[in-house]
Amino acid sequence: MKKRIIHIGLALVALIAAGCSQEDDTPVDARHTPMRFEVTHPSQRTRVTDSGFENGDRIGLFASSTDKPLEIGGNLVNNEPLTCSGSSWTASRTLYWDEGTYNFYAYYPYMTSVSSIEDLPFSVQTDQSTADGYEASDFLYAQTNNVSASNSPVTLAFKHIMSKLTIRLIKGEDFEGEMPTYAEVYVHNTVPESTIDLSAGVA
Repeated sequence: MKKRIIHIGLALVALIAAGCSQEDDTPVDARHTPMRFEVTHPSQRTRVTDSGFENGDRIGLFASSTDKPLEIGGNLVNNEPLTCSGSSWTASRTLYWDEGTYNFYAYYPYMTSVSSIEDLPFSVQTDQSTADGYEASDFLYAQTNNVSASNSPVTLAFKHIMSKLTIRLIKGEDFEGEMPTYAEVYVHNTVPESTIDLSAGVA
């Protein structure tokens, strides 16, 4: 019985894969084809989990022609906010393709105003004891190149740009008693401010 289930599963996977390839090969009218996106948080394999993006989270999106550099304005898409809603990401307006190929750039957390592409100022929170302070300090970035109009979603796989510091408290040789349940840790001599290059994804 198990062997039959496995064979059926493989057959279904093959049919699904064939269907996807047919969809990708189907000609589309670029200017009348809406963009769709598949967003992945670096800590997850599925699109939305408790450890990744949550409903209401917003990312910023740019899309520029592959033969032109990314600019603050004048791109096909300019700092468009995409909002997480369940397993989908939507813009406040429908985004349509155009003829040609494009590079997509996305970042999190969303900023209403982007002052520079090469030197976007960003600061981590000095107090990251709350979820808001921690998430506001975790700059995420995704880039997908050479994409043309299609009915398939554009994949945006995010990665961490800032460094993560993990502090582990262990008993020393001369330590007596029990380890405290809670401890305050102060980290000195760090740089909380940086600039981000959105076209390269580096701080």
